[in-house]
Amino acid sequence: MVTVRPLVATVLCAAVSVIGAQAQVASESQVKSAYLYHFAKMASWPQEALPTATSKLVMCVLGGDADFPDVLRSTLVGKNIVEHPIAIRHAQSLGELKSCHLVFFRASFSFVLRRTMYLPQSLASKKPAFFVSAKTRTFHPRVA
Repeated sequence: MVTVRPLVATVLCAAVSVIGAQAQVASESQVKSAYLYHFAKMASWPQEALPTATSKLVMCVLGGDADFPDVLRSTLVGKNIVEHPIAIRHAQSLGELKSCHLVFFRASFSFVLRRTMYLPQSLASKKPAFFVSAKTRTFHPRVA
């Protein structure tokens, strides 16, 4: 199991470096987009999840601001996770999450967890100290 403190530090540093390369001040949505990208890069994706080099890594946004999926798309355009292209979807229902590898949600996390308990994906939330692993479905709290 990856320790959380170095993971959080690495992700934050990477997000700052991506955003620092831009001449403008990054919005909250751009920072979240960079975080999700670097989180996906650092994760170990099983062969069955991405069976070929052309398999897309699907990031889904459930609920939240209508513009966030567009910001995520524009921030990650042309980027890959290893050799896998990234696809962004704005899910309107829990049924749409079955094809997602990584789900970002702003709704009540207990509601989403109950409904997605047996789906094989990683979940990330705006809530502090929250991450659920796809493989173990265990919480990995942020260490302060």
